[in-house]
Amino acid sequence: MFILYSVDTSFERKPIANWLIFALLLLVFLVETVTWRRTEASVRESLRSKIARSAEEVSDVEFDNAVKKESENKWVMQRFMLNGWTFSGLTGYSWLHWSFWLLVFNLVFLWPMGNAVCAEIGNWQYAALFLVVNLFGGIIHLLIGSGPASGIGAVMACVAGMYLVFYPEIPMNCLFFFPRPEMVALSTYFVVPFWFVADLILAMVELRGVTYVSHFLGFLAGISIAVVALRNNWVVMDKNERSLIDVLEKRKTEVQEAVKETTEAGEEEKQEELLERPAESAMMEALPGAKKIAPEKGAGDTKTGDDVIRFYCVCGQRIKVPKSYAGKAGRCPKCKSLVRIP
Repeated sequence: MFILYSVDTSFERKPIANWLIFALLLLVFLVETVTWRRTEASVRESLRSKIARSAEEVSDVEFDNAVKKESENKWVMQRFMLNGWTFSGLTGYSWLHWSFWLLVFNLVFLWPMGNAVCAEIGNWQYAALFLVVNLFGGIIHLLIGSGPASGIGAVMACVAGMYLVFYPEIPMNCLFFFPRPEMVALSTYFVVPFWFVADLILAMVELRGVTYVSHFLGFLAGISIAVVALRNNWVVMDKNERSLIDVLEKRKTEVQEAVKETTEAGEEEKQEELLERPAESAMMEALPGAKKIAPEKGAGDTKTGDDVIRFYCVCGQRIKVPKSYAGKAGRCPKCKSLVRIP
């Protein structure tokens, strides 16, 4: 088990929007907890009075289930749960968390990754992103899901996807508890996928219908938004930071260069091998300046002038080249065989 506590990114601006969202989530959970306990206590007392007056025998399990059901109906925050096409539900569900540990899980990752993304794209843009992704995540759940839902899973998935695109090579500082307390810098390629898989598992284990589908789509949306922002220069990375696009393009260039070097090395090897063969069976690129000329009667195999060398190919073609190519090899313009320049 580990806790992500910071990332080594450079902040061009203060991530005020993420700070406010973080604080509001804590505040709402406090209100949520207090109001729920008060509602539950009131309902429990009311039901006990009813049971006492009716002299009806009720088991502890039945009593607890009845208290829970009645408390959910009377709970003041119930209207903000995503449970139908209501404005309050679509706009408020992401601020609520049924589980304390689920809230902790989301906040531990939201603080470092959300701060980095918010500082990169801007506070107003980040706030708008939070609201829009929250709305669409709720719509997706209502279209293909079942039962009430709450939590910032879809928004957090979107932020994680954007972080992966913006900062794939930035170390993420984590605190490990086992086997001994230790601070370790982990790769983004490990931490973000780990969070994503753990989030999907939690979404399914908690039996929140198909809410995990909105989490998955939110992650893909985050990646897409970040790529579009970089491609259109809406977001410009620091000169010391490379985005996932930069990393992939560099690797693509390295692969192309490696293929090119391998091809050139193979061609050089082939040329060296060909140069060791007889001229009539070798193949090589024609030398610059090689021209096809009409045969001259009585010419020998080789004739040298002041500036050119004249000689015959095995096919009978007469060739002349500048003296500077003496001792080199070239291709006959007629039969394309490799010939050596005398």
